[in-house]
Amino acid sequence: MANKLDKLLVQAHKFRGWLQEEAAECFNEFLRDYRKEIFDKLGTSHDTVEIYRFQGALKVLDTLLGLRDEVDTYIKGVSSGKMRKIEIEKEKPNALGN
Repeated sequence: MANKLDKLLVQAHKFRGWLQEEAAECFNEFLRDYRKEIFDKLGTSHDTVEIYRFQGALKVLDTLLGLRDEVDTYIKGVSSGKMRKIEIEKEKPNALGN
């Protein structure tokens, strides 16, 4: 079973193309602005629960914002032969369900 990133990387070229669309650029700008807002709140908060939540939010935002680099690295790696192309196996139908 493929992990969540592998499922995305199978569609790397389509995903990379989508990232260049205006809507995706606006979405990424929103994520960057929201990350800055959370980072600023983290720096001023004294509540340990809030700090923990802000740290979690930053981790999620950093993961989302880092997808472009992950996809670019994968595309370059496959193109150069340094990485193997990820292919997701299709699920086999359950013999009992047929």
